[in-house]
Amino acid sequence: MISALSHPATAGQNSSATVVAFPERPRGDSALWRGIVDSLDFALQPIVSIHTGISLGFEVLLRNTGHAGFATIQEFFDAAYADRMLYTVDLWLRDKAICKFKNLEFYHKCRLFYNIDNRVLHMPDYRPGNTSAILERHGLPPSTVCFELSERHPFECLH
Repeated sequence: MISALSHPATAGQNSSATVVAFPERPRGDSALWRGIVDSLDFALQPIVSIHTGISLGFEVLLRNTGHAGFATIQEFFDAAYADRMLYTVDLWLRDKAICKFKNLEFYHKCRLFYNIDNRVLHMPDYRPGNTSAILERHGLPPSTVCFELSERHPFECLH
């Protein structure tokens, strides 16, 4: 199902780089999407006070979507949305980001800024309270995470 192939961007170049290639577009296959999420990583970009130089928190930046076969980060999220897996994938990403954040020596003094695709609210499996459960499992208070809503997609009122 998953194979290591040369990345299209390096095709024809003298490179031994290999990446994990996934099918053209997964179709709601939870195990496949889990494999994709497991292949991704995050960079934690410091958010620093201009007055004190102290880090107030870290913005989570998704990395390695190209290695997973997606041309852009947006293409990754669009595919998850099209497969009705966006909420599940996002929960896995939240957990992974919180784990990485918690590995920081001073995590308890900072906040985690997490960008969220507001289309998760339209997924059939969306249920409120899952972030609280993830934070609780990691022993963190709800104030740890600050969600940044994407402006890429319209935000509609849910009834």
